[in-house]
Order: sequence, then structure tokens, then C-alpha cells
Amino acid sequence: MCFFTIIPLGMDEKTLENTARYLHLSLLIGSIIGFLAGLMMTVLRPISRILAGILTLAFIEVITGFHHIDGLMDFADGLMCHGTPEDKIKCMHDKFVGVGGCVASFLVILATIASLIELNTPLIIHALIITETSAKLGVVYLATFGRSASRGMGKFFISTFQSSYKYSKFAFAVMYAICISLILLSWRGIIIPLITLGTAHIILLISLRSFKAITGDVMGATNEIVRLVCLISMLVMTK
Repeated sequence: MCFFTIIPLGMDEKTLENTARYLHLSLLIGSIIGFLAGLMMTVLRPISRILAGILTLAFIEVITGFHHIDGLMDFADGLMCHGTPEDKIKCMHDKFVGVGGCVASFLVILATIASLIELNTPLIIHALIITETSAKLGVVYLATFGRSASRGMGKFFISTFQSSYKYSKFAFAVMYAICISLILLSWRGIIIPLITLGTAHIILLISLRSFKAITGDVMGATNEIVRLVCLISMLVMTK
């Protein structure tokens, strides 16, 4: 919990190792964050739909420490960088943010807010629980099937997660996401985990082609992109 949120519960090397080893349990944290965000948006919605959308996404990003949106910016910069996979990874790891990162993050944030605004009021809490859970499922998919870079946080997370029972942990994550989606969205809910896995797989292929590996930034970007794709999918399904 302390790694995925800004809640000051204390963190040391052992905590980080356990976080990586039990990454599949992050879906539960996603569900909690989604529930809290849904409550917030439901309260703010009568005041202003636009304000509710902006503040709800702001709450999600703040409580997660802006880790994932930072990963999205670095991921986009890496994709826009010319050169070898090593050059692209180096570009992702530098302290500067390029045009690709700025534009990508702006578009994803804008589209996410727009999607939140368009949600039907009765579905707000359900939608946010499902999308935040799905975002974590996308990260678990990369941790299960990805190949880590030679260094960085992504290497630690992937190698630790894959060190034992990775397919069993992945199966747990998938089943949990399916159950949440079915409970909250009825039979249509089965579509969301499938869309999540498809989106994560596309990001995996793009990353392996561009970087020959998965980094922590790629995993963070996956969280943001999957959330947006799932929100848009739910809008299409419920219109």
C-alpha cells in the first residue's frame, strides 16, 4: 500500500521486495482507490460535471504520487527518441521531459477527464472501481510476460515478481478483475478485462520492439493508458 499510494505507512527494502513479489494484490488497492474516487466524483457531480472530472482525476494522481503519469511522460519521450533501444531507454531515464512526453500526458489527461465527465451518474462508482482495478491488471500483465531492462526499478519488480508462481499470481489477478467487472457491470463486464489484456499486450509489443525490454516507466504508462481505454470502452457500452 505504501508504494502504490502516498499514505505514509513506512517503507524499507523488505517492503519494496514484498510489493514486487505480491504485485498481483495491487488490484485490491486499485479497487479501493477507485471506490474513493467514485465517492468523491458522486459528491462533486451536482456542483459541476467538469470540476468533478478534474478533481477526481487529480485525486487519483495525487494519492498515487504521480508515479504513473510520470511514467507515461518518460515512455512517450522514449518512443519519440531516435537511436538504439539503449538510447531510447537512456532518454526515458533522463531528468528532462520532451515534447512527446508533454503532449502524450496532456492528451491522456484531457481524454480521461472528458470520459469521466460523460459517465452516467449511476455508474460513476462502479466505473471507477473497474477502471482502477483494470489499470493494475495491465501492470501485472507486463510484469508476468515482460522482459526487464538491464537496470532500473522495472528490472527489480519484474525479476522479483517472476521469481515464483508468476502464472498463478497472474491468474488470480485476471479472475479478480473478471469478478469485480461481472459484479458491478453484469454480463457486459467480461469485456473490460479482455480489453485490458489486449491493451496491455499492445503496449508490451510496442515496448519490446522499441526498447527490447519493459521498464518501470512502461508499467506506469500502462496504468494510465489502460484506465483511459477502459473508461472509453465503458462509455461505448453504456450509451
